[in-house]
Amino acid sequence: MKEATGSRLRIRHVNPGKLKPWEDNPRVNGQAVGPVARSIKRFGFNVPIVCNTELRLIAGHTRWLAAKELRLKKVPVMLLEIGEPDAV
Repeated sequence: MKEATGSRLRIRHVNPGKLKPWEDNPRVNGQAVGPVARSIKRFGFNVPIVCNTELRLIAGHTRWLAAKELRLKKVPVMLLEIGEPDAV
């Protein structure tokens, strides 16, 4: 297997209000937002949200909603240099 050269990952701290949900997200986790918010409040934000460089969510919709519920000003976001999520 050929190893990729150069990292396509970048982590930034972004205001959750600037993130855009992926409308075709296959998961429906509305019931998990409260428990995830309580976990973030207790343990901190330990797993970044994954977005493309246009700030479209790829993974972490529930964490994003929990962050908005908690009114967090910044969340860790792993930025991937890829196109729209449905093109992945």
